Amino acid sequence: MKTAYERATLKIRSDLHIARRVFHALGVGVIILLYRVLDRQDMVILFSTFTMVCLAIDILRLKSRALNEKLITFFGNFIRRNEMLGLTGMSFLSLGVTIVALVFPKDVATLALLMLAVGDPVSSIFGILYGKDVLIRKKTLQGTLAGFIACFVVSLTYFSMAGLMQERSILASLFAGLIGAVSELTPVFGLDDNLTFPIMSACLLWIQFQIM
Repeated sequence: MKTAYERATLKIRSDLHIARRVFHALGVGVIILLYRVLDRQDMVILFSTFTMVCLAIDILRLKSRALNEKLITFFGNFIRRNEMLGLTGMSFLSLGVTIVALVFPKDVATLALLMLAVGDPVSSIFGILYGKDVLIRKKTLQGTLAGFIACFVVSLTYFSMAGLMQERSILASLFAGLIGAVSELTPVFGLDDNLTFPIMSACLLWIQFQIM
């Protein structure tokens, strides 16, 4: 009988993989909601615990072939082939979100997470469907432009709802859109962009908030 590894038909990064991208957007959306309603102490406890649980599960499954096969079979719609023998995007995502939530001011962290929820999947989807001009490591001009537009719209909406940058909201949103596009495009030591995207975008947004 074939093992889960031999039967696996997991997606790769260049696949559209809608189920994963919807799960990504909804998951980050829930995280943002919790981040906004919890006080800092509860938020630290919840996010840190969630990160440790995700990492523990990944480490345990990588040490146990049987557990790995069961989890791959159960969560196959959301796991990529390259994650079969490595950490999943959820571990990187939870770590990135926790760092951003702990280090940065609430508005900076919220906007960075909103761009992660919307800009990152939009960029990937448009890059896969319409990408022709490769920029960096299979990231395309078309996907990057789509990510820029998505992050611009998200930023403009957030600034309006939060009462921020009122006299310069268009300019601030253009800069924020550029930050989102650059954060999605730029490779950082080959690390998963679920970790690097929120941290890089939060760093750059913090600088923007200081000078605008």
